[in-house]
Amino acid sequence: MIEGELSKEIRGWKTRGLHVKVYRNTDRLQRFTTLRVQGEEAKEVAKATDTLQRMLGGEVVTNGDAALWSNAITRNGVQLQALKQIQREHGIVLRRNEAKRRLDFFGPPKKYLSVQRELIRLIESGQLAEDNNKAARIADGDWNCTICWTEAENPVLTGCNHLYCLDCFEDLCMSNGSTEEFVIRCQGESGNCKRAFPLQELQEHLSSAAFKGVLEASFASHIRRHPTKFRYCPTPDCGYVYRASADARMITYPKCLETVCVACHERHGLLTCAEFLGGARAFRAYKRKRGIKDCPNCTTPIEKVEGCTI
Repeated sequence: MIEGELSKEIRGWKTRGLHVKVYRNTDRLQRFTTLRVQGEEAKEVAKATDTLQRMLGGEVVTNGDAALWSNAITRNGVQLQALKQIQREHGIVLRRNEAKRRLDFFGPPKKYLSVQRELIRLIESGQLAEDNNKAARIADGDWNCTICWTEAENPVLTGCNHLYCLDCFEDLCMSNGSTEEFVIRCQGESGNCKRAFPLQELQEHLSSAAFKGVLEASFASHIRRHPTKFRYCPTPDCGYVYRASADARMITYPKCLETVCVACHERHGLLTCAEFLGGARAFRAYKRKRGIKDCPNCTTPIEKVEGCTI
């Protein structure tokens, strides 16, 4: 999206004696690219670096002196579609920064003002809050949240006509990560509704960050419930998951670069499973004979050669 603007800036930098080198990431997905600005004049390099950081960081969409924002922007229903429509019409990108409660603009500077005006118009007209008005369809007119029993803040009306605060709804969805089976059920009618929310409904009501958290928790739950089919990499903090198989073969994790057998789940290099397990049994017998014990933290074998037995 900023490639055209960046190319124009690079041509200008070259006339001032600056050089820009592009280093592509070796990752298969090519997710990251490193740009290096070089030159003899420190001030020119600093100025180019500031321009580059501004372009890559985007420009905050403002309304007056404050960042333009509405809680409705976090939704993934008609609100997200409205933002995508603006992006298509103007050929720009809008990034929702929920942590800082702002919209970041990426695109030609000449289009900023027109996009800004359209976003302000959408928010002030209430069009981005369209889903919130669904709560008015509740027959008995009860605006209390199903969870906290107070008037719902940023109300969410489910397909089974039960009302939640947005925060309460997100907490309900995330709390299911600790259950054996990851199914998010409605707690309406004092917990008797128990309707399972479909994925499309969750995506419509949850913020993008919360929806991503739900997907990750659901995936982790699936892995926990199928320990014979899926395994985590034994390296701490790697997080890579592989499918277990009866056919012995070695796989290398792209993050930690450890190699593990998918059949016996051990790191035995060029040895077969039988050779490794046989050697492991012999080593365990040797440790028992010599009184060698494993460290309780890192499991490194330790042989005591002197000292008291207390």
